[in-house]
Amino acid sequence: MLTTSEIRWFDRGKVPPAIENWFTVDVLRENRQTIEEREDLYLLIPGCEFLGVKVRQNRLETKLRVTEFGILQLRNDLIGVAEKWIKTTCEDAKLESLITPEIVAKGQWVKVEKVRSQIRYLVADDYSLTPASTAETSQEGCNVELTQLIVNHHPWWSLGFEASGTDDKLISNLETVAKKLFQTFPELELNLVNSYAYPKWLSVFV
Repeated sequence: MLTTSEIRWFDRGKVPPAIENWFTVDVLRENRQTIEEREDLYLLIPGCEFLGVKVRQNRLETKLRVTEFGILQLRNDLIGVAEKWIKTTCEDAKLESLITPEIVAKGQWVKVEKVRSQIRYLVADDYSLTPASTAETSQEGCNVELTQLIVNHHPWWSLGFEASGTDDKLISNLETVAKKLFQTFPELELNLVNSYAYPKWLSVFV
C-alpha cells in the first residue's frame, strides 16, 4: 500500500512542444530516463471520481481518494487541485488474460495507451532537491511525469506530480517540488478546470 498526494492536469491533443522541451531540459536535465510505453486497462465507473481500478503488466491496481487537500496556486497561472490517494497492488499472471478483447468491446474496460517520461526528486530537510529513481517511494520526495495518452483513438496528454514519504510531509513534498520546477515553466496556463485525477478523466471524458 502506498499513500500519496497528487496534482494533475489533462488536456486534449499532443503534448505542446514548449512543455515537452521544459520537461526534457529543466525537469529531467541530465538525468535522462527511459521513456515508458505501455497499455493499461481501466475499469470504467460512471460518475465516480474517487476510485480507480486498472490492470497493467499482470498487476491489478486500485487507487482510492481519501482526502481533498484543496486548490494549490503554484504560480499565478498554474492552479490545480491536490488530493490524497491510497494505492494497493495485487500481482497475478492470469489477470490480463482474463480481460479478453470481447470483454473490452463491451465497454466496461477501456484501453489507454501511454508514452510516459518521469523522474523523482527527493526533498531534503533544507528543501533542496536531488534527482532519484522513481522506485524510491519510501523517502521524502515527489515523482514528476509527462504522459502522452491515446484513448479511443483520441490523443490526450497529462502532467502530474505524485508525492510520497511520511504522512505529515505529503503535501509539503508536492508543493516544494512543483514550485521549484515551475519556476522555469513556459508562459502557458494550467487551469483549475483541467486539474483532476484519472478516475474523473475516465468517467467524464472517455
